[in-house]
Amino acid sequence: MPTCFADDLIDSPFSQYLNTNYAPSDAEVHSLKRLIENLAADAVTLTGQIDEAQRASRTQMARPGMAKLRLILMRSRLAGNRQFIEEHTMLLAPIRRIPPDVLILIFQTFLESIELPSFPDVWPKCGSISRPSAVVSQVCAGWRSLALQTPTLWTHLNIRIPSFSVRVGRSWMTWCRKVDAQLLRVNAWINRAALCPIDLSLRIGGVVFKADNREDAIKRYEDLVKLLLPTSRRWQSVHFAWQVQFVTESVLKLFEEPQFPLLRKASFFVSAEKNGSATQHARARRLSRSLLFATPGLRDVTLTGYWENIAAAKASTSSLLYKSITHLSLDADSLDSDLPFDCSQALDVLKSLPNLISAKFSLHDSCPPLRPLSPPVHCPHLTSMTLESKPVSKGFGPSIYLPVLESLHFGYAPFHQAENPDLNGHEELLLQQGLPRCLVTLSNLNYVRCPSEVSQMMNPIGSSSESHSSPSVAFCLDLKNSSYAT
Repeated sequence: MPTCFADDLIDSPFSQYLNTNYAPSDAEVHSLKRLIENLAADAVTLTGQIDEAQRASRTQMARPGMAKLRLILMRSRLAGNRQFIEEHTMLLAPIRRIPPDVLILIFQTFLESIELPSFPDVWPKCGSISRPSAVVSQVCAGWRSLALQTPTLWTHLNIRIPSFSVRVGRSWMTWCRKVDAQLLRVNAWINRAALCPIDLSLRIGGVVFKADNREDAIKRYEDLVKLLLPTSRRWQSVHFAWQVQFVTESVLKLFEEPQFPLLRKASFFVSAEKNGSATQHARARRLSRSLLFATPGLRDVTLTGYWENIAAAKASTSSLLYKSITHLSLDADSLDSDLPFDCSQALDVLKSLPNLISAKFSLHDSCPPLRPLSPPVHCPHLTSMTLESKPVSKGFGPSIYLPVLESLHFGYAPFHQAENPDLNGHEELLLQQGLPRCLVTLSNLNYVRCPSEVSQMMNPIGSSSESHSSPSVAFCLDLKNSSYAT
């Protein structure tokens, strides 16, 4: 069999497609496979010839220089042969033949699989995971062209304004370059997103400027707002995180002037000093009363840090603030009270938001026993409630009526009743609204797991939890380990 060396492969019919993104046709795939088989057979033959020449060079002492030169040439030809095999084999890669519409769907699925957590400290701050669309567009020219023609790949705006402090010796010019780079990227992504709905994440780090740098910093914030304001009608979800003392007036304009017809989900991490200036508290109140919370389609809201009392915010304006919310996660202390958020304030929130389906409260303090409300707060749609961080106070359970409750979650280690009976409201809540009624009347209950002090409450009921058939929802309660799931 004649040996096919590297020099013989120059006239390959596929030479012009090597190291490109060309996708061969079915007929070309068949020709490629035959060519690769021939190349592989030639490589085997050439390898055998090299082995034979090596053995001969060890047994024959005549003309050792010629034998060595012949081995060098043969090895070079084998390397060229293998290179051409590899390059031709790459043309057969299945991903080359994926139709563009299917490839776009893969890109979109990849993008949606990287969901940003709601808590800012664990958001990706840099690197490829914070900008997956950019990664996809940098694989090759073909992918880049396809990505740039797909607006939905550029709808996740992840913006992070870095921290800066003259006290830690950071360069002012470095901060400016980073912010300017963010502005260029945001502008490019907004243009690429065309008219598609946008998911926006904006985090602003703590910034302490010198007096002579303040104007430059404010201008950059204003430039960012000018880019984002025209897109507000396309926001479908937003995540904001900052300390109000570091936010300029221009940033607050994001929530005062525009409308948000597509907005469905909003998350705010607003840090303010409890004993901070009146300006800080005024800014936090302006956020709490933003028309963003009057958006008719807004359903899911997460509030963390410091926030104005929701009932007070609703009473302060004629706008229908918070009316449409069905899912609330609240881990914030009120700006209007010196007391940390407790069960009493949780009742106020439930009363103010009668359309809630799911509520999660982080109790920052355990208030004294509550006088049961009469009539109790009626939550006609609430199917899931989570109470965590601090124990539930007595009187909370009798103060709420939960006719459609399906899951009740506790996320704290309760005190033993003998130590502080006023802080064992979870037992009262279970007896009043939850556990016995679920076990006896709800067909969607699957199982209950709880520690010994709560299991005593189940004794009169016996094994009722095992008597139901075809359960649809699992109820899991673990007070000691603070783990719970449905």
